[in-house]
Amino acid sequence: MSIFSNLYENLLDELEEGNKVIWGEYNSDEQRKIDEWNRRIGVDNGLFSTVFRDKYFLSNLIDNCPDVEEQFKYAENTYKYCSGDNTFDDNYVIFTRRSVPSSKPKPEAFWTSEQVIVLNGLKNEIPVGSVQRLYSVIMVTTLAKLKDHGLSDHEGGGSDGEICIDPDKPFNDFLFTYKPEHEMAELREYQQNGGEELEEVLEGLRETAEMRKSAQGFKI
Repeated sequence: MSIFSNLYENLLDELEEGNKVIWGEYNSDEQRKIDEWNRRIGVDNGLFSTVFRDKYFLSNLIDNCPDVEEQFKYAENTYKYCSGDNTFDDNYVIFTRRSVPSSKPKPEAFWTSEQVIVLNGLKNEIPVGSVQRLYSVIMVTTLAKLKDHGLSDHEGGGSDGEICIDPDKPFNDFLFTYKPEHEMAELREYQQNGGEELEEVLEGLRETAEMRKSAQGFKI
């Protein structure tokens, strides 16, 4: 095997390991469920390009939605939305967002159907290693709930799969929230080393809310 082949194999291994950290790995029951849903949808690995690739999302959906047929409705309709099939049901299309949680509802303006953005993107808005990212969780809701809240336009540039809701009204109509295991470990280490408390982080966000709103292209 040539040196170039070795380098290529090493790069593939590193990419695979990186993906395992970001997306997690299904357990055997989760893998069987995903395989079954892909068969019912009729597309090999159809759910790979959706939020259902995220092991941590899937395990939390199963815990929070024990009805197996309802679980499939979320998978099927999210797949339809992401693949451009307009026969989807808004009530079962998953959207997610990364944000710092609060016991008191607050505006949650930006949502996406592109899970990779939530898991591994937003590094300008919420830098890796920042206290905001350490405390952030992934919020899960549906397209119907976002529409009921009220969609909004803004003058900033949007990313793929993004929609925006009214930034002046608090939103807390979540199916559930969760945090990937490796992020939980990072947060615990930060807290054990005497880092800021959650309420201190939220207070800082409240103080800069209007400035961030303007920077995001909203009229204030």
